[in-house]
Amino acid sequence: MIEGPLISSREGVERHILTIAGDLVSELGGITTSPRIEQSLERDLGISSLERVELLLRLEQAFHVRLPDAVMAEAVTLADLVTALLRAEPRVAETLPSRREPQGPGTAAPSSAATLVDVLYWHAERTPDRVHIHLREDHKETPIRYGELLTASQRVGAGLRALGVRRGDTVAIMLRTEVEFFPAFFGTLIAGAVPVPIYPPFRPDQIEEYALRQRGILRNAGARVLVTFAEALRVAKLLRGAAPSIEHVTTIEGFDESPTSEAAIRRESGDPALIQYTSGSTGDPKGVLLSHANLLANIRAIGQALAVRPDDVTVSWLPLYHDMG
Repeated sequence: MIEGPLISSREGVERHILTIAGDLVSELGGITTSPRIEQSLERDLGISSLERVELLLRLEQAFHVRLPDAVMAEAVTLADLVTALLRAEPRVAETLPSRREPQGPGTAAPSSAATLVDVLYWHAERTPDRVHIHLREDHKETPIRYGELLTASQRVGAGLRALGVRRGDTVAIMLRTEVEFFPAFFGTLIAGAVPVPIYPPFRPDQIEEYALRQRGILRNAGARVLVTFAEALRVAKLLRGAAPSIEHVTTIEGFDESPTSEAAIRRESGDPALIQYTSGSTGDPKGVLLSHANLLANIRAIGQALAVRPDDVTVSWLPLYHDMG
């Protein structure tokens, strides 16, 4: 057990967590009764992914510890947070990374680009070596360049077509925040299909609950293919049995031999670009279909409202299965 200003016993940690969580829930206008240690963060207290970040930040500051990134996804109840705090390392001053040399101003895709795929092709053809995303996972940072993203996405698109995916079909993407998510998403669009991102399983002891929730999404979406990561293949196969529409379960590595010159099926601005499902914490998950026009309008509006310049770098921690992520 670590020693800190508020960590002396499990009972003491529980008392402080209940106070901190209660204050947050009260600020959010949630339940008026005092929270209990066994309650679910999302289902009982209304603390979803956005509010959870604030709660974890308050806990780290109060207990003077650094919680692992995995706690954000894995903690389900207040009791889970107690366990995480008792195992946490004391907080130490972080060493700032060296300043990265700027890439120089980029050029925004023209307003005539009607789809997300149009935007990707536009950048990949003009500045293939320019970094599009710096993906940070724990303490590792991976640059993703426009050219390599397009090549990987074309490979996925060709692989999906080889599996029989056609225009308008839905493809479920059950991946973590990892490099593979991006070619899976764009590859689905290149194949003319519609991505359905769903969050991956986090806790082995809740596989059954997870499978039941995702089964409803897969059935509702009518997904023909499920793209996941190797460690989740067992869960994915269980889901396949529960969702008759799924014909194939694969990983990104399963598309490694596909051609890389796959041309995108022509899409219009009003065509579907994404189906986003609610968490299902308060009822059956519900899907919302977003078009390319919807997403591009949102992206462009954010850029204008924040006065984002071509040489700016923005930071996001939002989950990739959320449209704003």
